[in-house]
Amino acid sequence: MLNPVYYRDRKGREWYVPMGLPHDGVSWPPLLNRLPCCNPYDIRTRREAVLHDCHFALNDYYPEWKSIMPLFDINVNLLDGFRLSRPRVAFIVYLFVKLFGCVVWDHKSHDPLMVQWLEMIQRSDNELREWIRGAVAEYGTESSEH
Repeated sequence: MLNPVYYRDRKGREWYVPMGLPHDGVSWPPLLNRLPCCNPYDIRTRREAVLHDCHFALNDYYPEWKSIMPLFDINVNLLDGFRLSRPRVAFIVYLFVKLFGCVVWDHKSHDPLMVQWLEMIQRSDNELREWIRGAVAEYGTESSEH
């Protein structure tokens, strides 16, 4: 994600995801990814996908994060985001992601790009931007994949 993401949850807490988060969009079941209605990088669902991926990554890499954002709250935020972006099918989308998304995420536990991003967000904005430029040059962006 090249731009930062801001989100306010149902408890009134504001969340910020710094620019450059490597993410895979909405974690649809692999067979559904090929359908136009299930584009993982759909602009309507990008904010909640980025927030969800960021919070899960923080849970994976920093055990103390679970006390700040428990897994239950991460999933509630995902569902609430779908309710805002795709109100008619929010619960169905959420179920597909929760039931089958683990197929996508199970193999990404220690993605080197995510490790680099987590290190870079602790540095200056200029260093983060430079790292993003290098990552985009090497890997492309999500929009170049679809």
